[in-house]
Amino acid sequence: AGDADTGMLWSERVFELHLAEGGELGGAFIEMRANLLALAGDHHAAVRLYSAARAQRNREGLEWRPAPETDGLRALARAALPAAAYQQAWREGTDLTLHDIVRGGAAALKPV
Repeated sequence: AGDADTGMLWSERVFELHLAEGGELGGAFIEMRANLLALAGDHHAAVRLYSAARAQRNREGLEWRPAPETDGLRALARAALPAAAYQQAWREGTDLTLHDIVRGGAAALKPV
């Protein structure tokens, strides 16, 4: 509904429940979090998680097919960052996993 703060609270619960149930997948959950971050204006963190979502889907043996809303939000994040900053954020997210994001909390989203 466009409420990034409420979405972030719910995404925390989704992550925790998924991992508590032994879930190893999570590319779609990471993408959801990236969309919420882009909506909230945290473009660097959003790009890191878009990269992490793509990498996670690849680790899952799946092609990353972004959700319909992702294209617009990713374009928003890309436009908000200088090209070099976008590329750096993308590289930083490549190795992030769902476990890293949950364990690291906000620290996992900060620039390296």
